[in-house]
Amino acid sequence: MATTSLKARMSILACCAAIPATAAHATENGTQHYPVGLLTASQSIMPEPGHATVQNYDVIYDADRMNDGNGNKLLPDFHLNVKVQATRFIYTWPIEMNGLTISSGSAVNFYDTSLSIGAEHGERFQLADTNFSPIMLRWTNKKNLHVMVAANVWAPTGSYKANRLVNAGLNYWSGDLEAGFTWMPTRRWEIGADSWTGFAFNRNNATGYTSGNTFDVDFVVGYRPLVRKPQLQLALTGDFFRQFSDDKVNGLKVGADGFRGRQMALGPSIRWDFRPGLAVLFKYQKEFDVRNRPEGEKFWLELAVPLGKSHRG
Repeated sequence: MATTSLKARMSILACCAAIPATAAHATENGTQHYPVGLLTASQSIMPEPGHATVQNYDVIYDADRMNDGNGNKLLPDFHLNVKVQATRFIYTWPIEMNGLTISSGSAVNFYDTSLSIGAEHGERFQLADTNFSPIMLRWTNKKNLHVMVAANVWAPTGSYKANRLVNAGLNYWSGDLEAGFTWMPTRRWEIGADSWTGFAFNRNNATGYTSGNTFDVDFVVGYRPLVRKPQLQLALTGDFFRQFSDDKVNGLKVGADGFRGRQMALGPSIRWDFRPGLAVLFKYQKEFDVRNRPEGEKFWLELAVPLGKSHRG
């Protein structure tokens, strides 16, 4: 059946952002644009007005099962491995009003993907879809709280062919409304969350598939344990993902449950701040409670480099 074939043909992880980006899942082929679990480190802290930052994300995602709507294995002999390299640029415009600033950004992503489903196997390295963040509004009390809202657009710049097992592009436009905060109640603690509500702007014209709308929250609770080495942060990070509308093919609901995806992930991270705005981070996230998408684990290596000054809590 055409629907079963679509489910089996995973385009993969979306990254970016740092995307924003990196590991995606449910909706067509269990895949979406925003890489859930990405933004878990000082998410709402932006560069100072008139300055910029470059963020680099290297991710390895590995999954050995594709789950159905009950959390059972959907496909036999399934294995997906994706290596992602994403670079994001953020600039804060030279305007500030009572702690409110305006930033803009974009992220470019490359995927190296290997997918096996039974006897079928595909490999491909290519440019994926591109993220644009034209408006990012951030307010700070200039002490310990940063709050941010943003609009994101994903452009289908990645290559796509309906009869190809592996695609980095999703072949449709989408957008996300983003809202988040970073709170540092003391110099040693950091608590933050970043939510993304995603909408497909059009269907995939090559397959007639319209992906459902999604909601994701990435979060972090971090602590700096060494008084003499405050550059070191240890943290618990994770994400909560739910798809809240049905997938459709040519206007018809996919399956009994609309192929609605869900998942959670948790894992540790370690971060080192060389100076304000310049930091490196490694984190691991294990997925669980997964429905209608791949279930696996993610390894992240992230680097932030300021081109000027960055806000600090």
